[in-house]
Amino acid sequence: MDYRIYNVSSGELENSAEAHVLARAYRAAWRATHGVEPAGAHEIRTLGFVMHFGGWAPAWTDVSHEFSPITELASEGMGGRDDY
Repeated sequence: MDYRIYNVSSGELENSAEAHVLARAYRAAWRATHGVEPAGAHEIRTLGFVMHFGGWAPAWTDVSHEFSPITELASEGMGGRDDY
């Protein structure tokens, strides 16, 4: 499975076992409901996670400024920045 999980408040990659269990359960529920693999950014705001399924996902390292991972991922999915 190709996914990355980010902490919404810090933008840092989340590598806890709990986050990975959540992502796998989310994927299974998505597939059962929609019949296809999840793709792109999926945010669970109440838990403070954003999961990016499939392909390339940005790896934020500079968290010295405030930003929204959802906005960054959404603009990438809509043909946003291509200067990576």
